[in-house]
Order: sequence, then structure tokens, then C-alpha cells
Amino acid sequence: MNCRLPPLLPLIALMWTTSAMFGANCEGMISLALPDTTITLAKLIPAGTFAPPGGRAIDDLPAFCEVHGVLKPTDVSVIHFEVWLPAANWNGRLEGVGNGGLAGTISFGPMATALRNRYASASTDTGHTAEEPRAWLQNSDRLIDYSYRSLHLTTVAAKAIINAYYGKAPEYSYIQ
Repeated sequence: MNCRLPPLLPLIALMWTTSAMFGANCEGMISLALPDTTITLAKLIPAGTFAPPGGRAIDDLPAFCEVHGVLKPTDVSVIHFEVWLPAANWNGRLEGVGNGGLAGTISFGPMATALRNRYASASTDTGHTAEEPRAWLQNSDRLIDYSYRSLHLTTVAAKAIINAYYGKAPEYSYIQ
């Protein structure tokens, strides 16, 4: 009995393998083109301790792909966001974490918890910084960014980044 594979099968297997390897290229996320979005950083963080900017070090994290971006849906919008992607053993889910009140910060602690539980995680500063004077509350576009647009657009961008990195969209998404 001759067990030869059809000629296209090895080619399809090679294409799938190459696609999967290319998709998991963290540094390659920097060139991802998304509407009204600039990816400003994409780097692989080794397992261990991570020191977020201006925050306390976070211990016991698995290796992950850290992606930073800026969303500009209007001329005055400046919405920063981060997406953390487990380098291995992703559970197929996205957990978006909030920052509460008028915090205006990326929520590193809750992102770390999600990451430890194998979730891809996303957070946004909701279009302002904690140090910024509250005058942004007087601008209707920035108030819309804070109210709902930043969370929605961060979720949309996170799902696109996840799809580009893993080659598939999250099966479930939980947004706090």
C-alpha cells in the first residue's frame, strides 16, 4: 500500500506553519496597520519580573508580548492603550481591564493578573493622564473618549492585535 500525500498537502502544511510562526512575531506587531491607530512599541518581555513605567515591579509573570498604541479617532483625541499577549499557553480569551474613576492610567496590576491566568489583556488611559489638569472634561470629544469611545476602540484594537499575533480572534472577551 502506497501512502503518498497529495502534492498540495505538504505545501499547505508549510504555509500554515510559516503563517503561525510569522503571526507570533511580537516585534512584527509594530508594523500592524489599524485605523486611527499608531503602534508605538511591540516587544517580547521574558518571564519573571516586569517594571511598568512609574509603577512598582510586578513579579511572577509569564513571558508576554507587550504592545503599546495610541488611538486618534478625532483631532484632539490621544488615547493610550496596552495589550499584553501570553507568549505561550494563551487560553483564547481577552480580558479588558478598567482603571476606575478619573484615574487616567493603564491598569498594570489587573493586566498582570489576567496574564497569569493566560488571558490576553488590554487597558487604556481613557484618553487622559492622571497628571493632566481637568480641563479635558470641558472638551466634548475628549469627554466622549473618556465616557465610552476609548474602551470600545481599545477593545477593537486589542482584538485585531490578538488576531494578527495568534492568527485567530479571541473566542471570548470580557471587558471590565
